Amino acid sequence: MLIAEVRLPRDIHVYAPGTKGYKTVDLAIESPPGLELTAPIYPRPKILYMPAIKERVPVFEGTFRIHQDLKVSSAADFSNSLGINGKTFVVMGKLAYQACDSKTCFFPASAQIEWKVQILPLDRQRAPGSMQHK
Repeated sequence: MLIAEVRLPRDIHVYAPGTKGYKTVDLAIESPPGLELTAPIYPRPKILYMPAIKERVPVFEGTFRIHQDLKVSSAADFSNSLGINGKTFVVMGKLAYQACDSKTCFFPASAQIEWKVQILPLDRQRAPGSMQHK
C-alpha cells in the first residue's frame, strides 16, 4: 500500500474528489512495469459551510491520508527479474490540488511524490523438517 500524507496549514482546505464546480484534490501515480495500482482511497470528507456563497461542500482539512494499493505481478518473467536480493522500484506520482481559505482560493498547484519500494523474490526454500506441519 502506498500512502500520501497531506498536511494542510490551519484554516486551509482542499476540495474532496467528486465535488462539483471545484478543482478537487487528485492523486495520480505512474505504475512501473510489473506493478499494478488500484484506485486511490480518500478519507471521508468534512462538510464545510461557506456563508459567502451559502453552499456546503465536501473538503479535507488538517492532516489526511490517501491510500492506494500496489499489486505485484505473479508472472514468472517478473519474479525472475527480481534476482536473489530483490529489486527497488521507484514509483512516481503527482498530487494536484487547489487550496483555499475562508476568503481566497489560491492558484491550482501540484506536488511531485516518490516512493521507493523494495520487492523481494518469493521464498522458494522448503522449511526445515522440524518446522513443517505434518
